[in-house]
Amino acid sequence: MENLQTKTNEKEFHMEQVNESITSYSATDLPTLDQINVPSISKSAVLVELKTSCWDGKVTDKDISNKVAADNNAEKKAGDYKKHLFAGNKLLKEIHTIKGEARNHVHYTYTMPWIDRGPRLCAQAVFPEYIERMNEKIAKFDPLVAEFLDSYDFYRAEQQSVLGDMYKEHEYPSRQTIANKFSLQVNTYPLASSDDFRLDINTQALQVVKEGYDKFIQETYVTGMNKVLGELRQYLENMAERLGPTPDGTKGIFRDTLTDNVLKTVKLVRMCNVINDLQITALCDRLENELLRVTPEALRDDSYLRAQTQTMTQQVIANLPSLDL
Repeated sequence: MENLQTKTNEKEFHMEQVNESITSYSATDLPTLDQINVPSISKSAVLVELKTSCWDGKVTDKDISNKVAADNNAEKKAGDYKKHLFAGNKLLKEIHTIKGEARNHVHYTYTMPWIDRGPRLCAQAVFPEYIERMNEKIAKFDPLVAEFLDSYDFYRAEQQSVLGDMYKEHEYPSRQTIANKFSLQVNTYPLASSDDFRLDINTQALQVVKEGYDKFIQETYVTGMNKVLGELRQYLENMAERLGPTPDGTKGIFRDTLTDNVLKTVKLVRMCNVINDLQITALCDRLENELLRVTPEALRDDSYLRAQTQTMTQQVIANLPSLDL
C-alpha cells in the first residue's frame, strides 16, 4: 500500500512539473517584426539551393492511347497511356530514391523556407552537417548515374522483352541526352545585410533601399519560421488526437513515429531560430525534455502516462508561439 502511494505521489509531482513547464510562455513575449535584427540573421545563416534533375524514363505512347480510347468507345482526348521505357529497372529506381532522400531527409530537414521554389535558409551552426550529409547523397547518386549510363545500351535492349510490341527504338534518347538529365548539386549563397549595399545613388535614396531590403528580410524570415512552427503544430495536434480515445471509447492507434515526428520538427525549429529567441528555445527545451523520456511502447501500455502526455501536448498547442508580421 505504501509503495502504491509513493508511486502515485511521484506521478502527481511529475504532472505538476509538466503543467508548470508548459504554461510559462505565450506568444506576446516573442519579438515583433521591427525587433528582428537583420544583421544577426545575415551573420548566422546562409542560403542553400538544391538543384536536382532525374530522368524518369516515361513517355506518352499515342498509339496505345488511341487504341485504348477506341477499344472503350471514348474520344482520343479522354486519356493518355504513360509508358515506362525502363520498366522495373532497379538502378534507375535507386537513383530516384537517393534524389528524394537528399531533398526530404537532408534539404528539408536542415533548412527553413525562404523564397518560394528558391533557396532555403540554413543556420551556419548546422551548415557543415548539412553539407556533409548532402555530400554523402551525392557520393551515392553520381556513381549510380554513371553505372546506369555505362549500361544504357544493355538496359535498353533488355526492355524489348519487357515492353513487347510496345517497344519502339526511336523513343529512347541518346546516352549523351540522358546524361544531361541527371543532376544533384547544392548552391550556396551569402545572405547579405543592407550594410553590404554599395550603390551610386544619393544618401536618402540609399536609405530607402536599405530599409526596404531589411523589411523584406524580416518578413521573409517571419513567414518561413511560421511555416516551420505550423508544421510543429500539425504534428502536435496529431499526437494529441492519437493519444486520446476513439469515438467508441477505445484506445487510439498510433505508429512508433508519433513522437519522432514531433522531435524531428522540434530540431528543425531549434535550427531555424537564428535570431536566438528565448521563447522558441524554451519551447524546444521543454518538448525535448518531456518526449525524449517516453517511448511509443510506454504510451501504449501506461494509461496514466498516455493521458499525461496528451495533456502536456494540448497545453503546448494552446500556448504555441508564433511570429507576427
